[in-house]
Amino acid sequence: VPREPMNRIKKQAKKTRRLHQDTLGRRLEWHAPANATCSVCRMPGFEGQSCTSHVQYIQKQGKSCSEALKRVAREPPTDCGCDCNRIEACDFKMDPKMYRNYQVIEGKAHPDAMYINNCKFGLHGPIEVLSQRAVTAYVEGLSRCNNLLVHPWGEDKFMDRCMLELGVTRVNEFGLLNEIACGETPAPCGDPDVAFHPFKSVHSYFACWEYANRYGHGPADPMEDARRNRSRQRTEDSVVVMASVSGRTAV
Repeated sequence: VPREPMNRIKKQAKKTRRLHQDTLGRRLEWHAPANATCSVCRMPGFEGQSCTSHVQYIQKQGKSCSEALKRVAREPPTDCGCDCNRIEACDFKMDPKMYRNYQVIEGKAHPDAMYINNCKFGLHGPIEVLSQRAVTAYVEGLSRCNNLLVHPWGEDKFMDRCMLELGVTRVNEFGLLNEIACGETPAPCGDPDVAFHPFKSVHSYFACWEYANRYGHGPADPMEDARRNRSRQRTEDSVVVMASVSGRTAV
């Protein structure tokens, strides 16, 4: 797969994200390009607020995604003067027209090009599952996502929205990731999820791993579950027999 699109995206991203040195140390700053059409609101009193926050605020008032986009597109001082599209600005949870059975956003790319959305707030980075066709579509079509570079997003949200721009099918599956940022409680890591996040200290990481390894459960093979139950029952029976022979009561 040619890497030119990836290299162009990296160069353009560097123009909007740069390291800044001040008394508090090094931090990453984001600067919206001057010609950005869906970056910040230009309405007096709301300068500097993001266009997406205004779109989603209007959605929360019961308006559709299309209506919200039309409203924020009005020129100041009436509104923000933001020229946004549905993919980059709307909250999909409040836009049922995007989904089929509230589960799948069907794209127009190759039918095998699909990826899993692992969080109710959008794709999160601790675990990302994509088909080969989806990866190919993403790398080859990166240049078509230049409009998204105006947003101060992490790589996971950028990829999520870029995939949708490219027509890759998005499938909701919230049983893969257990993450605090998704409104969940990963500790102590005993649920049938694939990944738990965040555990960023050595102690918390290995505490999670040990609990999951010892007590965790998942959608295992029914035959394996049956074998484990029989093994557990034999162990319990042997404990009872040993306790009876020694004249003690098993607790």
